[in-house]
This record gives sequence, structure tokens and C-alpha cells, in this order.
Amino acid sequence: MYKIEEFTGNDAKKYAGGSPPFGMLLPQEMVDKVERIEIWGTSFSDPGPDYTDSRAFDKTGKQITNHIVSGY
Repeated sequence: MYKIEEFTGNDAKKYAGGSPPFGMLLPQEMVDKVERIEIWGTSFSDPGPDYTDSRAFDKTGKQITNHIVSGY
């Protein structure tokens, strides 16, 4: 896996509340807690199915949720 992209602040909140596959569609109470989003994806050389994992973190750096989408 490799990190595809990272969002912070308002950009992270916008992604957290946006619709998949370009967002996480989180409820507003979770969006309000998001300070950073990391988007990780598989590569062709990784074993198993391909997927993208969006990970949401709060202001302390604790991961609060993630959202996995099949494919790239």
C-alpha cells in the first residue's frame, strides 16, 4: 500500500462529508471532529483485491474511522 493523498483542516472536513468514491459520507458530528484525512491505496504488485482506504483522524492524531472502496 502507499499513501495517495492527504487532506487537512477544511479540505479534510469537505472530503469526510462528501459522497463516495470521492468522499466518506460521514455524519456531521463525525465531520466536525475530522482534522486530517489520509488516502491509502493498493498497487498492482500487492496481493489480493485492489482497494482504496480513506482514514479520518481527529486533532490528537487518533484515527476515528476509515472507509474502504473496492478498486482505485
